[in-house]
Amino acid sequence: EDFDKERLRGFNDRFLLIENEENKGYSEGCNIGIRAALGKKCEAVLLLNTDARIEEEDVLLLLDILKLYPEIGVIGPLIYDAVTKRLINAGGKEIGWNYHTHHDVPLDKNELYDVDYVSGTAMLVRSDLFHNIGLLDARYFFSGEIADFCKRVKIYTEENGFQYRVVIHPGAKAFHDTHDPSKDREKLYSYYTIRNRYLYVRKFLKWYLPVLYPLWIYFHLKHAVQCIKEDRSDVARIIFKGIIHGVCGRAGEFQG
Repeated sequence: EDFDKERLRGFNDRFLLIENEENKGYSEGCNIGIRAALGKKCEAVLLLNTDARIEEEDVLLLLDILKLYPEIGVIGPLIYDAVTKRLINAGGKEIGWNYHTHHDVPLDKNELYDVDYVSGTAMLVRSDLFHNIGLLDARYFFSGEIADFCKRVKIYTEENGFQYRVVIHPGAKAFHDTHDPSKDREKLYSYYTIRNRYLYVRKFLKWYLPVLYPLWIYFHLKHAVQCIKEDRSDVARIIFKGIIHGVCGRAGEFQG
């Protein structure tokens, strides 16, 4: 990690390097960069995970679409596994109602298509949207904030009569390295995805709480039981915490 920082500092004359003194989480970490980009009057902001890569030609392809179609506010590429080259994300589904929230195959192989949200692994956002609806919700800390942002984009368009679309470009590709062997990553990912789903439901689907809370508690408990059967009780414990903290309304960084 220190080696990577030194390499980045060596290119500091070509870009703005921001170093945070503490872990701000994905949400606020992105917000810090977004604020800097908006301060430079950038017309669009590209969010790209540190363990992901996208070729320049694919970024330019996405940028060209934003220039051609003013109604498109958020656009993302297809996401492939960096090691196996297998397609792993073709856009996102509504996380309040779907257990599996990724499309496994493109909804259209040739044309742009609308999705509920794009993957935060690699996404391009028209800067106007941040001015109109705000930045990422830092309460999520990690996971769920992009689905939240895209949901707010759709709500904004409904309330203001202008159609900002959230789309996938099936001709653009990005690659994500998901092969981190760390068990802590699995536990933290499980915690945040579970806890933050309750945050999302409470924020956008509050009229359905009597249905959705029991539904998600059931599915998450089922997941925990399966982990226990597989002798992964440590993951099961973090799932239980995610459920409890989610139902109780806890947000921000995981504190144990």
